[in-house]
Amino acid sequence: MKAVNWLDRKLSGIEKSLTVAMLFLMVALSFLQILLRNLFSTGIITSDIMLRHLTLGLAFLGASMATREGRHLKIDILPRVLPRTLKKISDVVVNLAALGVCIILARAGWNFAMLERLSETPFILFIPLWCIKLIIPLGFLLVGFRFILRTIQELSSDKAKKPIKPVVNEEKSE
Repeated sequence: MKAVNWLDRKLSGIEKSLTVAMLFLMVALSFLQILLRNLFSTGIITSDIMLRHLTLGLAFLGASMATREGRHLKIDILPRVLPRTLKKISDVVVNLAALGVCIILARAGWNFAMLERLSETPFILFIPLWCIKLIIPLGFLLVGFRFILRTIQELSSDKAKKPIKPVVNEEKSE
């Protein structure tokens, strides 16, 4: 279990670093594009495509981080009324079903990237566009991996996870 938690923390750190780097790149690229268009009547030819794909990458990183924290989209009416043991089973089944969906969508994303490979469209420098389209299957695999980690953590926990209560900073007024 220590290895799973270690991997979870390391992956989370990488996701956060990538998120910051991608956001910075998006803001810098947008700012540069605005300057170039307004001051020099020119621009970066592929900036719109780069921004689109950076946004897609950010969406997958956000989905992975949300899955890590259990804040992904879910319908949780039934687990709220189930006893702890059935809730645990329900959570595992739902996580495995979500993993299955992620695998199916990753496969579809892979097929999409391979179709793009046939067009041999260049992206930037010598990087073909199909390599950038790999964000889709890799993103779904990342989210699916998060569901695997959640399932392992759920199976190894003794108790059903309790929601984390926010810390309220109470100041004493005198």
